[in-house]
Amino acid sequence: MTRALVAATCAILVAPGLAEPPLRVLATLPDLWAITRALVRDLGEVQVATRPGTNPHDLEIRPSQVALVRRAEILVRNGLEEDAWIDPVIESSGNPRLLRGAPSVIEAAQGLSLLKVRTGPIDRSLGDVHPAGNPHFTLDPSNMPEVTATIVAGLTRLRPDLGERLEANRRAFLEEVDAALRRWREMVAPYRGAPMVSYHDSWPYFYRAFGFEELGVIEDRSEQLIVGWMLGPAALGTYTVAGRAPALIANNLLWVTTGVLFPAYVTLREHPERLREALLDTVKFSSMLYVPITLGLALTAGPLVSGVLGSQWESGAIVLQLLALSALPSALTFHMGDVLKSTGRTDLMLRITVLELVVLLPAMAVGAGFGLAGVASARLLASLVAALARAVVSLRLVQAPRGAFAAALAPSAIAGTALTVAVALCHLLPIRSPLVRLAVMTMVGALVYGAVLWSRERQTILWLARRVSKRRSVRVGTEQER
Repeated sequence: MTRALVAATCAILVAPGLAEPPLRVLATLPDLWAITRALVRDLGEVQVATRPGTNPHDLEIRPSQVALVRRAEILVRNGLEEDAWIDPVIESSGNPRLLRGAPSVIEAAQGLSLLKVRTGPIDRSLGDVHPAGNPHFTLDPSNMPEVTATIVAGLTRLRPDLGERLEANRRAFLEEVDAALRRWREMVAPYRGAPMVSYHDSWPYFYRAFGFEELGVIEDRSEQLIVGWMLGPAALGTYTVAGRAPALIANNLLWVTTGVLFPAYVTLREHPERLREALLDTVKFSSMLYVPITLGLALTAGPLVSGVLGSQWESGAIVLQLLALSALPSALTFHMGDVLKSTGRTDLMLRITVLELVVLLPAMAVGAGFGLAGVASARLLASLVAALARAVVSLRLVQAPRGAFAAALAPSAIAGTALTVAVALCHLLPIRSPLVRLAVMTMVGALVYGAVLWSRERQTILWLARRVSKRRSVRVGTEQER
C-alpha cells in the first residue's frame, strides 16, 4: 500500500514535466529545415513547406502547404524574401501565430553580415533580385553560429523550459559543422582563387567561405533584359505574362520529377544497359505528359489570352504560342541533363548551356527588331539547338542505338499530331465566346490525344496507372499511421 502511494505521488510530481508538449516547427526552405531539425532533434517535430529542388521564385501554393501552416506553432523563415510566398499561405491557413512580426516567427537572417545588398533602381529585367541582401547565406558554414543562435533564441523565447537542451544540441551541431568545414576546405584547397560563373546568383557566400572568385552570374532573365531594353516596359510586361504559363506548368513538373529521377540515375551509373533503358523510358513517359501540355497551350493560346486575360493582351497570343512550343524540346530532353550529372559529365552540361546562350543572345538581339514574336522565335531556336545537343550527347553517352530516341517519342508524336489536327478543326466552329471556344478545344484535344495514345500504348498506360495507384495507397497508409 505504501509503495503504491509513493509511486502514485511520484507519478503526479513527474507528470507535468512529461506532459510538456513537443515543439511543432515549420521551416519554409529545405536548408532551414535541415538546420532546425539538427537543433530540435528529439524535442519536437520539424517539417518543411517546400520540397528540395523546388524553385521558390516560381512556387505554386498547394493545399498540403496550407495544412502544414495551420498545424505549426513556430515558423522558421529565411528573412530576406526568399520565402515571401509563405505569406499568402499563412493568410489562407487562418493561423495568426505565423504572421510576420509575431513572436512565433523566427527570421534566420537576423544579425548576419549580408552580401549584395541592392541599391538603385530594381526591376524584373535584373532577374530574381533581393534588395535586402543575397538570401543564400546558409551556403557559408561560418554563418552557422549566428544562424543557429538566432533559431535557438527564438525557440527558447517560446519554450524556456527547453533552452538548455536546445543550446546543447546547438553546440553539438556546430562541432559537426566545424569538423566538416575543415574537411571541405582541404578538399577545395587546390582550387582556391579559381574564377567561377554561376547560374543564378546563389553562390556568393560559398565563394567567400572557400576562397573562390566570382567571375560572373548568368540569370534566366536574358529575354526580359533584351525585351525591356529594346522594346520597352509595355512589351516586357506582355512577354513576362506570356512566359509564365509554360514555366509554371512544365518547369514545376520537371523539377518535381528530377528529384526522383536523378537519384535513380546515380544508382544506375555503373550499369550502362540499365541506365540506357531508364533514360529511354523517361523520354517515352515524359513525352506522353509534356506533348499535350505544351502543344495544347500553343494551340489554345488565342482563346486563352482573350478569354482569361482580356482583349488588351491579345498581342501576347503569338508570344505564348512560341514560348509554349519552345518549352516542348526543353521538357523532352530536360532529364538527359540528369543523366549527364549522374555520370559526372557536368562539363558537357556547361558546354551545352554556353552553346544555348551563344545562340540565344544574338538571335534575340536580331529578333527584337521584329517585335515580341521575333524574340520568342529566338527563344524557340535556342531551345531547339540546346535540346538537340543534350539528346546527341546523352544518347551517345549511354550508347543508345540509332532510332531509339525516335521510337521512344513515336507514341506521343502520333497522338500529338492527332491532337493538333483536332484542335485546328475546332477553329472552324462558329463559337464567338473565347472561353467556350477554349473549353471545347481543350475537351476535344484531350479526348483525341487520349484515345490515340490509348490505342497505341494501352498496356503502358495501365502499368503506369497501377504504379501510381500503388504508390498513392502506400502514401495514404503512411500518413494514416502518422
